[in-house]
Amino acid sequence: MGRTDRCIMLRHLILFLICIHLCSSQHQRFFDADSPIGNRLGFADSDHTRHARILSQTREARQVKRNSKGHRILADTNNGTVSLDVGRDAGEMGPNGRRRLQGVEFPSIVSSIPLHNDLNLFIDPPDGSFSPCALGLFVRSNKDTAQIYYEFEDVYTQIVQEPSIASAFTTWNAPYIHLNTPFGATRNRSVTIVAVWWDYSQQKFVRSNSMALQYIVEADARPLAYGFLVPGVESSSYFLKFVIEMKAAARAQVAGGQEFADFNTELGVGTYLGQIIPMRLLDMHPDLTGFEGGFTVNCSQNTRHFGILVPFHNGAKFVGKVVKIDISSKMDDVAACMANYRMETMVNGIVVVTGPGSVTNACVHILDLTSLHPDARGFRRGFHQYPYAYLSPGEFNIPVRCNVCDFGLATTKVLDMGLIDKKYGGYSGGFVDYLWSCFNPFRSYHGPFGGVRSKEIVDQGHLLTYFHSEMLCIHADGWNGVGDLKDRIRVMDFSRVDVDLRGFSDAVRVGRFAYLTPFATQPNVYAGKVVRLFLGAESIGDTLDYLDSTGGKLRDIVDTLNLRILNPLLAGFSGSFVSGKYLFLVPFRNKVELFNGQRGHGNLVRIDMNDFDVGGISVLDLPATTRSQIPSFADEDLRGFSGGFASGKYGILVPFFNAVFSGKVARFIAITDDMTGNVQELNIMQDVVRPDVYCGYRGGFVSLWKGVYDIEN
Repeated sequence: MGRTDRCIMLRHLILFLICIHLCSSQHQRFFDADSPIGNRLGFADSDHTRHARILSQTREARQVKRNSKGHRILADTNNGTVSLDVGRDAGEMGPNGRRRLQGVEFPSIVSSIPLHNDLNLFIDPPDGSFSPCALGLFVRSNKDTAQIYYEFEDVYTQIVQEPSIASAFTTWNAPYIHLNTPFGATRNRSVTIVAVWWDYSQQKFVRSNSMALQYIVEADARPLAYGFLVPGVESSSYFLKFVIEMKAAARAQVAGGQEFADFNTELGVGTYLGQIIPMRLLDMHPDLTGFEGGFTVNCSQNTRHFGILVPFHNGAKFVGKVVKIDISSKMDDVAACMANYRMETMVNGIVVVTGPGSVTNACVHILDLTSLHPDARGFRRGFHQYPYAYLSPGEFNIPVRCNVCDFGLATTKVLDMGLIDKKYGGYSGGFVDYLWSCFNPFRSYHGPFGGVRSKEIVDQGHLLTYFHSEMLCIHADGWNGVGDLKDRIRVMDFSRVDVDLRGFSDAVRVGRFAYLTPFATQPNVYAGKVVRLFLGAESIGDTLDYLDSTGGKLRDIVDTLNLRILNPLLAGFSGSFVSGKYLFLVPFRNKVELFNGQRGHGNLVRIDMNDFDVGGISVLDLPATTRSQIPSFADEDLRGFSGGFASGKYGILVPFFNAVFSGKVARFIAITDDMTGNVQELNIMQDVVRPDVYCGYRGGFVSLWKGVYDIEN
């Protein structure tokens, strides 16, 4: 071997060693609570209404070691602090009922551990919140190696036990407590939590103050619950209210659930008489069809709560009439409800009202948003947090905020984002994080001459669709006209993390994470990468500002889960919803299949948010699952859904298109380990009163229980 060859080999060896070093050290930065970074992103200790302080770690920076007995030791790579895994099955019992690990004895009762005033807890949602299904309670401490022990109330005595070392616990990477309604429990659930942490400086374990929390959780039977289906342009404008749980009329109840369809109809999947209450909105106005998404809101402690329908396209044009409907018992008398309507239009700065309904008692309340701005139309879904509803600009550049508890054009805000940059459009759904409203990136268009979202006449007929990657967040000051709007927005471009992170159909916030639902990366190329966005300690705006000021990157707060690692067919989801610690992705279409009429797919994905990895994925193949109905066979047509929601222990999937516009609503038990045990369907095309009409719905939502109202987070 010559000298030149030896030099080349030496250079290759040096480069190889450098690569190993870089790979082993990347992403090892983390924010310690006692460091300037941790303090910058932490909560103020004195402000309990804004929750407790929380450590803003963006990447796991811990080395997992084990002691001589095989117990895990979590070593902080920055300051050497140590926490031992002292969970339910860890360690061995010492004398006096104490649990011993690595020579350290742990009291059985956490309260006997010394109190540490700087060890704090953060929870979301706040104490007293309501959920119409299982609740995923997000819990973290400001010390990332702390473990948070918890105990629920006894379902018979209603007494909450004090947490002990033997209690269940959460960790930094598994922060959700799954709060459901077990057999014998009421919907009033109580949980007590306390954090335990190894204080390296004092060489001992310390604890936080405990927190006693109460929630209203309806995760079992909900005999008064209704589902609602949002009419698309193919639905003949029929807004539907339907009963989710029917008492069986002809056979014994199936194990674990009430009936969903009439046993005596064809294939046992048709509707019962009176199970569906339809409202034909076209009878009120020609623009009241072609909605895209909706949601439930509640503003009072009485029995009234409302459904919001998001306007999109009526088959001829993009429309902008948002509708608020009283979905309580008033809707049951459809004729009286529709007669008591109110429609508002702004004319020369004056609100012009048609219809007899008042602001406080109208059963159907319509706002013509195009009278505020001509492009306030063509919205794709929306989201809400008391007291506001937000409509996501799909076709145009105009996001809208409505006050659902003071509904009217006078209290509605519109923003022309095109004045800042014409790219700010093409969103679908989103979420609220404290004072920030964030719009989920979906689909946009560009022209060969006018570029992104071109309105040039020469580009008409030549516009090309593309799926974009930029999430837009707007601060409340921007909505309220405080300061320059340019300074009140933040933008995240997920393609800087991964070029495939684009084209999300919807987003949902659960605790301090937001989850984005993959749909497509380009036309007819369907996506399977779920994004988990860490929102930081205070808000996504503060977190982005900090990253910008310190040279941080968006990838520091983004994790992805590629579903196709498990199964290459897990792609193309139309929406998502949450029940407890589980995130559900609604199946729509995963490939182009012109030969079968684009049937779509039926692979419902459930992700355990405490295990955001391939091991946390469960799949329910609906077309291949035997239904718990008679005749009990699988239905190949349970596919191509447009959205879904949870009610009690059930998940509900909204029918849209499965080679034809479909009316097959699917229901399954969402929170059991095995989701195949009670799959049922309701074919609303087999309605006993109006057959072959109800199909092609564009979203849905569930009723809230009487007496429960929204609270501000």
